[in-house]
Amino acid sequence: MTPLPGNTRQALLLRNSGFMDGLLQGDGALPAKTKAMKGALEEKIGHVFLSVLVRPPTDEERARYVEYVRARGERREAFEDVVWTLVNSAEFGTRH
Repeated sequence: MTPLPGNTRQALLLRNSGFMDGLLQGDGALPAKTKAMKGALEEKIGHVFLSVLVRPPTDEERARYVEYVRARGERREAFEDVVWTLVNSAEFGTRH
């Protein structure tokens, strides 16, 4: 098993600070803004990836997240889940 990058301080910051609340909740937060955007769901998922990971999603990633959000009725909570997942990814932890 390969250990994940990052450290305890990063984990605590993501789980116990206002940073995540500000990123996820409220009308001005990324999930709410993304849900309110005009355009196809595929474009919205691309926007989230660019906002969080500063890169477009691969075709496989886009398809996976579109399916996830669509299955949940494109609710804001589904977009929150997508943002939460990306922010907690090893890629985000090592690049930002």
